[in-house]
Amino acid sequence: MFKNGSRRLLLLAVFFGCVQLAAAQTADEIIEKHLAAVGGRAALNNLKSRSMKGTITLSTPGGDIAGPIEALNEVPNKSRTFIQLDLSSLGLGKVVQDQRFDGTSGYVIDTMQGNRDITGDQLEVMKNAQFPNPLQSVQQIFERLESVPVDAAREAER
Repeated sequence: MFKNGSRRLLLLAVFFGCVQLAAAQTADEIIEKHLAAVGGRAALNNLKSRSMKGTITLSTPGGDIAGPIEALNEVPNKSRTFIQLDLSSLGLGKVVQDQRFDGTSGYVIDTMQGNRDITGDQLEVMKNAQFPNPLQSVQQIFERLESVPVDAAREAER
């Protein structure tokens, strides 16, 4: 009986030791581990562009509507997203949304809601969405990074 209790205490001590080690990681260490897992800083720095093409499907009360989507990214932080949908079944005809960002300013060509400049929070998000990985330059964007327990982060959001 004492033997089983000792094993349990030992396993418990090892568990709490591991939890302590995991909690001791700094935010910088977590970021570096992530960057290493996706190929490393050197490999990410060699990426100059990315092109993705696919199909987007929207579920509507009138049924699913599918159409092509294309997303392009280019260094330094340029992007374009093109979506085309045929909304004829809803009485709206063909809809095109072509969103472009040159690293500083953005513009949307939108047949449904009208053409417009991208401003406010949406523009700020685009400026901070660094290609190929925003974590490559996170230390330049933020003054200080720290990891906090999940409960503390949730409490800070309230």
